[in-house]
Amino acid sequence: MTLQKRFIYTLLLTLLPIAMSAQMRFGYYDHDVVLQSMSDYTEAKDAVEKLNKQYEDEMQRAAADLNSKYEDFLDGQKDFAPSILKKRQAELQDIYNKNIAFRKDAEKLLAESEKAIYAPVLQRLNTVIRQVGQQHGYAFVIRHDADMMPFINEMIGEDITEELIELLKNY
Repeated sequence: MTLQKRFIYTLLLTLLPIAMSAQMRFGYYDHDVVLQSMSDYTEAKDAVEKLNKQYEDEMQRAAADLNSKYEDFLDGQKDFAPSILKKRQAELQDIYNKNIAFRKDAEKLLAESEKAIYAPVLQRLNTVIRQVGQQHGYAFVIRHDADMMPFINEMIGEDITEELIELLKNY
């Protein structure tokens, strides 16, 4: 179980008894459904996929370049003088190390870029969630994902997924 899920379960176990005893209400929504309904989420997702493709293409190009040089090395290694052989081995090792470093940098840059690309979308979603929560007088709003909460008592909680989708269309 991820740390985020543990935190949410702990929070729920702490807050739900309080909510039930004080007649508090809460809202819940299906995060994935709401996100996928947002046009700017679709645009952000496309941008992330495009960036991923660019990095993947570059990594494949670099791997093909390494493979080509390695094949050339294998074809000529028996004819190389010992000093040339060592030089070529060092060149191949350098290319390999650079490819590994590029892959690590690319993963880090992609994660940072993805976070930055999705930030405005999530900020807009959170703003609308706060508005709905305040408008309905909820004690809190819970993100409900497919496997996160197997049961929500609808007597004290309200599904606001559709309301969020509608409000986000006009926000």
